[in-house]
Amino acid sequence: MAPLVPMVRAANLGSFAVTPGIAALTIGTSDKITTLDPAGAYDNGSFTVMNQVYPFLMNTPPGSPDVEPDIAESADFTAPTDFTVKLKPGLKFANGHDLTSSDVKFSFDRIIKINDANGPASLLANLASTDAPDDTTVVFHLKVGNDQTFAQILSTNAGPIVGTAYLVPPCSEVSASPAPRSKCELAIRVSVAVQVVNAIPMHAVGRWD
Repeated sequence: MAPLVPMVRAANLGSFAVTPGIAALTIGTSDKITTLDPAGAYDNGSFTVMNQVYPFLMNTPPGSPDVEPDIAESADFTAPTDFTVKLKPGLKFANGHDLTSSDVKFSFDRIIKINDANGPASLLANLASTDAPDDTTVVFHLKVGNDQTFAQILSTNAGPIVGTAYLVPPCSEVSASPAPRSKCELAIRVSVAVQVVNAIPMHAVGRWD
């Protein structure tokens, strides 16, 4: 199997936009990148990178405090405890594979199941379950209804979407953290504008399946 593959997010660089004619973008920061695995990162340094390379259902446009649909076409409550998202048609990961509701369900189920101490699982405390009734529909079933923070949560560290088909075996056999690097290291290869990030390690943080 191939590694986890994110979606190229060059179009959403916002305030980090690359100036034409400049070959690379360098950002100075004191924040460290702890991991690029969404299930194991709840820090600003990691999120800054993930927000540029992973697709999100919702995101915050530059200069605005409010979230709006990103790869979602629409997102709203269809019942007090059901938050329904319709995906934009024709979504694909960076390698050309389709991005469907199954990938969205997998991504949120995975964060909750891994429940890493350094990860964002606590942000999903109100999420009871996630359904994917068709390829472009995702229904989040909430424990407490009318949670007006849930759209915002989809834009946080809990929100990156990863592909169901890109787990490196034998990650499904891993049950403890940290896992052996030789057995369960993931890598991603993405291009963000003209900056290429090669083989960034994503260390195992628990069960992957």
